[in-house]
Amino acid sequence: MDTWIADDTRFVHIKGDGGIETCPWGNPRKVIVERRSHGFVENYGFRRVYPDGVIAEETFQLLEVFGSTNPDDFTPQRARQRAEAYATHWALSIITHDSIRTATEVGGAIDAFRQEVNNPRAREEDLEKCLDAHPWMLERALSCAQYHSQVSIPEELMSRSDQGIRPDKLVVRHDGLVDVLDLKKATVRLVVGRKNRRKASAHVSEAEAQIDTYIRLLEEPNVRDYLANLGIRVLRPRGLLVMGRRPAHLDDWEDVRSRLGVLIYTYDDVLDELDRLLGWLVTMEGRSPHDTQL
Repeated sequence: MDTWIADDTRFVHIKGDGGIETCPWGNPRKVIVERRSHGFVENYGFRRVYPDGVIAEETFQLLEVFGSTNPDDFTPQRARQRAEAYATHWALSIITHDSIRTATEVGGAIDAFRQEVNNPRAREEDLEKCLDAHPWMLERALSCAQYHSQVSIPEELMSRSDQGIRPDKLVVRHDGLVDVLDLKKATVRLVVGRKNRRKASAHVSEAEAQIDTYIRLLEEPNVRDYLANLGIRVLRPRGLLVMGRRPAHLDDWEDVRSRLGVLIYTYDDVLDELDRLLGWLVTMEGRSPHDTQL
């Protein structure tokens, strides 16, 4: 990742390969578009003016702007220390929507969710409450942009048979369209039958049928138009389920899962993805000295 550090008189470009480039503010070839006295900015940019008058705009992901003009602040070592600290800050800010500031807090949130998953008495509502307290956990696990919980649809838009139903989550993909997600308990069994004859359990079949009902509801023109007015775009949504624990016979489970009409994540799948995230953040934070002045 390229990092840019600036004060009132110059800026330093820490290149992805570790190289250092410095440039004064007044250099006519490079003019910083935006300046701040102190702050942390994502997607900062500058405009490059070439001698023939051609202007090219460039952007970069991470910029530290600070008030110090002490030359010691611009040593490569200090610059790299600040770059690593801000990289951690930037990652936590983006992933957790500014709700968490340290990897330790991320680990605490994941552990609280793990306790709920491991609790045999945990209800669907308990698991959902834990996830909704930290939306970034489900967003990260499902690789989605965001999600909407318990979206209410006016009953007058539904057929009599559909009244009273409501999907747990509408998951927004990165293309802006939504999928339908339902959460079930972690204790439900996913696979039944003997070796070479394993099949989805009744719990899975029932959940799949429920998801199909939700999708059919969302594709009703009146419902689709209603959601569009809320900024929720529906076009051939997919069905997603989070339920159960990872079965012991993985080959059989993958075979069963591949034959389903919905995509199922076990709670172990979710926890594995969150643990990978935590490991990455801990590595980044470990490279960022705690005494670094930002």
